[in-house]
Amino acid sequence: MLLRWIENTRKKPRAVRNQYAFLGAVIMTVCIASIWGVSLSVRFDVNPESEEETKESTGAFARFLGETKQNIAATMAARKAEITAETTEDVAATSSEPVSPIVIPTLEKENLDYLRDEYEESLLPEPRKVLIATTSAEHTNATDTAE
Repeated sequence: MLLRWIENTRKKPRAVRNQYAFLGAVIMTVCIASIWGVSLSVRFDVNPESEEETKESTGAFARFLGETKQNIAATMAARKAEITAETTEDVAATSSEPVSPIVIPTLEKENLDYLRDEYEESLLPEPRKVLIATTSAEHTNATDTAE
């Protein structure tokens, strides 16, 4: 029956076959995700007494991954605490330093006109040299006779 279905599917257009392939991938993903979800719920419902048994029965690779997760979590927590400490030190350091006043210059009308003209000139494109080559009638006649 399965072989007959596969043969019939091979005869169908490519779009239909792609739909079947996508549907199969979704079904497999849902199956794997549900098995994973069930195993997680079982893993989180571990009693303290059976935790020692679980440690003894797990393989070396599973223990290695578990220890690696714990080490990464501890490193990230330490780094977060370090960043928090640096931030509070920076805030404390900046709050105790005297703040220099900001001086905003006032511009006279002449200065504004000068700056506006300078800005408008900066928007203009720079002139480029254009080389124009021309020939004269004498030159063309001279080359014609030379041949």
